[in-house]
Amino acid sequence: MSEEFASVLKQYRCTTVYGDRYAGEYARKQFRKHGINYELSEKTKSQIYVDVLPLINSGAVDLLDNRRLVAQLVGLERRTSRGGKDSIDHAPGAHDDVCNAACGALLTAYKDPHVTNFHRPIQYPRVCVA
Repeated sequence: MSEEFASVLKQYRCTTVYGDRYAGEYARKQFRKHGINYELSEKTKSQIYVDVLPLINSGAVDLLDNRRLVAQLVGLERRTSRGGKDSIDHAPGAHDDVCNAACGALLTAYKDPHVTNFHRPIQYPRVCVA
């Protein structure tokens, strides 16, 4: 399967993918075999969901009209662990692979200053008055 993914990535001149630690080193090794660099995401999927929510709610980003994506997004649940830490994940037995990939891609692209086709809030220059 990684050969098929690598072929599509190369058609779009993508040489690096970002992912999580799912399946340990196995996924990274498979992509490397086909010349694709697999970098670990700096954020957990829970952090990605927290960070992308204001972008979706403010209309700064548009989502594809995809049933699976929408179903997975609305199926996400916030849980609090015994230690008081919040996490966002899919319900037991459900999936979040599509929304995880979509939200990670949106967040990565939104934070890239070279990507200009988002509805970013106007940034006013700071003025200091002495």
